[in-house]
Amino acid sequence: MPSPSRGPRRGASKPGKKPQNQAVNRAIDLLRAGNVKAAASIIDPMMKKARKDASVVRVKGLIEMKSGRYTEAEQYLNRARDLDPGHPMISVEQAMVHQLRGRYDRMVEAARNAYRITPGRTEIQTLLAEALISADRCDEAYELLRELGKGGSLDPALADPLTKVLDIQGRREEAIEIFDSIGDGAGLAPNIRKRMNLRRGRMLEKLGDHDGALEAYRKGHAQLKSAFDPDAFDRRVDEILDAMRKSSFTDPGTEASSTELPVMIVSMPRSGTSLLERILAAHPSVTGIGEESVISETIREHRDRLGREPVRDMAATDPAILESMRTDCLGRIKALSGEGTRTVSKHLQNWSYLPVIGTWYPRAHVVRITRDPFATGISIYGQDLPEDRMPWVGRLDWIGRVMAAERRFVAAAREIVPNPWYEVVYEDLIDEPESRIPPLVESIGVDFDERCLSPHKAESTGGGGDGGKQFRPTLSLHQVRKPISRDSRDRATVWGDRLEDLRRGLEEGGIT
Repeated sequence: MPSPSRGPRRGASKPGKKPQNQAVNRAIDLLRAGNVKAAASIIDPMMKKARKDASVVRVKGLIEMKSGRYTEAEQYLNRARDLDPGHPMISVEQAMVHQLRGRYDRMVEAARNAYRITPGRTEIQTLLAEALISADRCDEAYELLRELGKGGSLDPALADPLTKVLDIQGRREEAIEIFDSIGDGAGLAPNIRKRMNLRRGRMLEKLGDHDGALEAYRKGHAQLKSAFDPDAFDRRVDEILDAMRKSSFTDPGTEASSTELPVMIVSMPRSGTSLLERILAAHPSVTGIGEESVISETIREHRDRLGREPVRDMAATDPAILESMRTDCLGRIKALSGEGTRTVSKHLQNWSYLPVIGTWYPRAHVVRITRDPFATGISIYGQDLPEDRMPWVGRLDWIGRVMAAERRFVAAAREIVPNPWYEVVYEDLIDEPESRIPPLVESIGVDFDERCLSPHKAESTGGGGDGGKQFRPTLSLHQVRKPISRDSRDRATVWGDRLEDLRRGLEEGGIT
């Protein structure tokens, strides 16, 4: 979720209430810092006295959105829009809620409303273009961007969604020309320069220029300076494993601990998790919640009741606190899952949360997917993953070290946690979907359904899917809207010795 912006003030809210405005702004600052509970402690009392103040109602909606309660967030933001229909940021935030729920056509509607209110703001133009792309309406996105570029050069910030559209449409040479015309992107924020260089690299890779692609990847990651200590990371992994080996993982037999609702995909990024989620969630009884941070947000809300190392020491936490946390987290999952009997999470840190998963939900199904480490590594390197949370993605040798640590950790954790476990290899899945998918689906405790063989049809989009499911944003959103393909099967082989740094990192981590 983007950081909430105060945005221009218009409309219904009365001026002159400086203390109240200061309190609202303080709550927004707390939300930006990730302190949802503190923001709520300011806004909730204000809601009792200022239920018709659009600024207060809006921030209440942002709190609900950040907490993963999207239905409530939508209700509050709708009310805020009714109170202050001229405030463009309310429509922007409505668009964000729809995006987080996988409701991309409604995201377009909200983004269009923001665009009608403030057509000249580049951020809102970009939002509308991205909404159209997410809704699989790339032709409309292209026409919008072409219209915005009429009469002069296109704003460099809009070149990012334009090149994305051209890439999806297969017009990569045109996109490369646009990148070349921008040059170093002077004046653009470093994160945008990073994202554009990485996209340029992915296009060059598809065009067969692997030297140019690797240089573009390096240039992209050079925009942000990240620090990472792989030896300290290994020590941290070992500390958690040591604590897990000493834990009993006793099932208290409560309603929350006995649930089989969560299905946790455990993997490195870029290993086929989006495809796996779609295969499972194509089943009528299964819901996918993407990378929703249900575990981390629950830990965050209970942080003041926990020790310094909550993940490492989770199994040793006071039973009453554990029950409160697992119940709260299960409530989050149920709110996201609707009527489904299984809810699939593909959060990128699920592998590191295995001590938590085993403690909170010992009967939850774990599905482990692995992919060729070199294909995984170069895919990670070429994607715009969040370096603030994953500082290791900016160097191939660091990626190799983390992949090695993850494999070592998960192999050991499998022998410790009580959860039912199923393993699948990405290459096997795309080579033999007809034989691999039925036992995969049945492994999570549901009967096989033929729809799981066509996961690209599960989502209702402008591109032809008609399955009625909604999927949250993912880097592979457009890829998994296509039939299962072997196109990425041998991605790593063409790189040759260009991946020597990745190989070295893997070997240093123990993978030969």
